[in-house]
Amino acid sequence: MNACCCIVKFFVVLMNLVFWLVGLAIVALAVWMLVDPTFMISLAQEQQNYQYALFILLAIGILMVILAFCGCCGAFKESQCMLVSFFCCMLIVLTAEIAAGVWSYQNGSKLEGFVRRNFKNSISTEYKVINARTEVIDAIQKNWECCGADGPSDWSHSKLNNPSGLLDMGIKSQKLVYSVPTSCCKNGTDAQICETSRKGALTTSINPVINKEGCMEKLVAQVNENLEKIVIGSLIILAVQLFGVLLVLCLCCGVKSNKDDDYKD
Repeated sequence: MNACCCIVKFFVVLMNLVFWLVGLAIVALAVWMLVDPTFMISLAQEQQNYQYALFILLAIGILMVILAFCGCCGAFKESQCMLVSFFCCMLIVLTAEIAAGVWSYQNGSKLEGFVRRNFKNSISTEYKVINARTEVIDAIQKNWECCGADGPSDWSHSKLNNPSGLLDMGIKSQKLVYSVPTSCCKNGTDAQICETSRKGALTTSINPVINKEGCMEKLVAQVNENLEKIVIGSLIILAVQLFGVLLVLCLCCGVKSNKDDDYKD
């Protein structure tokens, strides 16, 4: 029985190292999303709510790091109390992860439309009005080499072209000449040429200096390209966590059995 406990203990420590690495990865992701404005999902939320969500994600990562440390200590010391506590906490984490996965699967098709609508709304009403939104939109367009949600035409009726916020009283169809932000210019474009081109000196929709692809197309392409990897990686992490929890349960039962045997002796 002692030999079996040693083997199980080894795997429990190994699994906790995996949990520790996953926790660090979550912490790194949360910090990255807090400091990097190019995450388009930030446009789907109020800025304050988005930051709250990231702080919760950061707290989850830190919690996993602490839990992994406690799991290792419990395995080394063969502390039944610590092992049971670790088991219960990991069950809660696993339940939350499974619930988040089910929600993402059921609502994934709605997320694209939700982000698209909010991105267009930010372009129309918040650019140059809310500094945080302006920085996010410029960072996304510049780094992804895109313009607007679906294309440069999204800027035609924005406050960038209608500072007063009043709608055109005449023809309300799509404008042919309109201004776009500097971030819509292709990377490497001369600053003076970009400044002239973005103000609609030429018809923006056919101007070779302006990026034509919408940012949503870039986002969808990147997600679709890596979707299979994301799903496989998530399933592997979930399986490893479940296996680790079962190992902790086995170790806990083994420790209890050993203590009972020692007591009988």
